[in-house]
Amino acid sequence: MTQSQDVNIFNPLSFFEGGFCLGSADLIQGGTFGEVVGGVVVTLLCAIRDGDGKPPVKKIVIILPPIGITKYTEDDVFSELSRAAVTYLGTDFSEHEMSVLHRVICVVHSTSLEVSNLIMMAQELGGDEHQAIVIADASQYRDNSITLSENNGVSAVRLAEDRWVPHVVSICRHLVSIVKSVDGYGLIHVLEVPAQKPDNEEQLMSIDDCYVAVLTFKDDPAEVFYSQAQHWRAMVLQGKVQEVKDEISTLAIPDVVKKHAFLQLLRDAGHDKEMLELIVQLISHISVLERNVSIQIAELAYHIGADELVFEFLPLTPENISDQHWLEVGLELSFQLDDNARVDLFYSRLAELFPKSVRLEENRDRRLLLSCQIINSDKIRMRLSTIGFTDFHFSLMGSLSIDSPEYDEIIAGYSTAKPEDIELVRVCCTIHALRKVRTSP
Repeated sequence: MTQSQDVNIFNPLSFFEGGFCLGSADLIQGGTFGEVVGGVVVTLLCAIRDGDGKPPVKKIVIILPPIGITKYTEDDVFSELSRAAVTYLGTDFSEHEMSVLHRVICVVHSTSLEVSNLIMMAQELGGDEHQAIVIADASQYRDNSITLSENNGVSAVRLAEDRWVPHVVSICRHLVSIVKSVDGYGLIHVLEVPAQKPDNEEQLMSIDDCYVAVLTFKDDPAEVFYSQAQHWRAMVLQGKVQEVKDEISTLAIPDVVKKHAFLQLLRDAGHDKEMLELIVQLISHISVLERNVSIQIAELAYHIGADELVFEFLPLTPENISDQHWLEVGLELSFQLDDNARVDLFYSRLAELFPKSVRLEENRDRRLLLSCQIINSDKIRMRLSTIGFTDFHFSLMGSLSIDSPEYDEIIAGYSTAKPEDIELVRVCCTIHALRKVRTSP
């Protein structure tokens, strides 16, 4: 298990004062890309020296999220390195030094936000001895093998950290294994409010040879909210709603953020009327809400049965949304509202960034099952999106669209298909047969 250190003002020179160990990694929560990634990279190459007077790493690979997800390009990264040099070393790079940097630093974009894809890239690009691998914005990635529990208890509050911590832990474990094999170094940067919950902190510190640093800022409103959320949730369940509202009102944050924070605390607490009032008040703020927040409010509106408000808050497109959870929620809400245009867009975005998401197959097959309840084939194509359908889906849908399908023959025709597809065929035929019986004169 590694130790955690809290840092109020990040200075990479001080950060490595205690020594630098190859075969290990650092996880830094908080701070900007320039402060953390820029500062650490510049320090590794220009300030730290080994016993031979050379930099401890020979090459650095910086892996950014996919193009279109991150705002940074390769040129932006080198600009941040220049600024970091001025900030931490007191001087900018010369033209010659910059050309050397371009030779020893490789900047790449991952092709998806799947952890498996990220680690494969790290293995392929980070196989040289004494090489550093930097993973930027690590909290964006998701490990498809991890299933998060939805039931935290009635008094629990699901915070953003609950969604990213397990996946970052997975990244750290894989990266430590890679850098130990080549006597290299790993840096994982999380561009989030640092984890506050003890169990999440424990997870992050549970990895051998991965050292955790937390950049904290005194009286940061976001950190104050996260640290108090569990306490406020308990107060809401005790009926102390007004007291919680009064405490949140003292935070130095915009009014719209206060309303959103209070709204989250009211969920599943029997305060649907108050939730509805807050959601209505937030309509005038839609233009300034982050898209993830808009989807969350749409989900809360759906939860209390206010479908007309779901349409108000659910974004028309998933543009600029990269969080797997909120893309999946947006897809589900679009499906429930029979909004084919949104289904197509959210499905495509989710498939692009998280091709292994189980929600893709689930949503696609649910649409196929629903099509089995519609006898007329033209109506099927009018009513349902077929995004993600394969030849198998179209073939089965076509077989069931004729006037009197022979169900046994249809099932026999798929006898060599995958077991899960055969089961889907049987279910579709059963649903279709029951539907025909009910609609027969």
